[in-house]
Amino acid sequence: MGKNKGFTIVELVIVVVVLGILATAGTYYTTRSVDNARNAVVKETYNQLQRSTALVHVLAVSEGQTAAKGTIDMDGDTLGLVYGYPSATVSKGNTKGVDYLVGINLEDWTATAAGNKVTLTPKGISATTAKTCTITYNAATAKAKASVSIPNPLVCS
Repeated sequence: MGKNKGFTIVELVIVVVVLGILATAGTYYTTRSVDNARNAVVKETYNQLQRSTALVHVLAVSEGQTAAKGTIDMDGDTLGLVYGYPSATVSKGNTKGVDYLVGINLEDWTATAAGNKVTLTPKGISATTAKTCTITYNAATAKAKASVSIPNPLVCS
């Protein structure tokens, strides 16, 4: 008989094991990349909300809108104000809220207004993760200016 041309069972097992290791490593790094991207989006949205809040305050002061309640026009839409800062509301129709200031899509985010606070949380994360991956906007009061915060450390995985 002639020599068989092919792979031995040992060689095939080694190839399958190596492919399994590569697949596991690839999945791990892909998952980490998605988590890092989500953290980056939340951080940038947080920074944008801080900048937008400051800009709205400058505009409100320039228009004399620093009373307990007020409004300003933003490209034909109305933004509610509290002491010259955006009120803690979510957009409805032509009345815009905190979500409008950062341009988030409510199909990708959950925006919840309660009292003088709005929370923004990316969709697609667990309820446990939401506690460490939420942007919180606190509207101004008679004694304090508006504030924006995120958990420290920010963990969105």
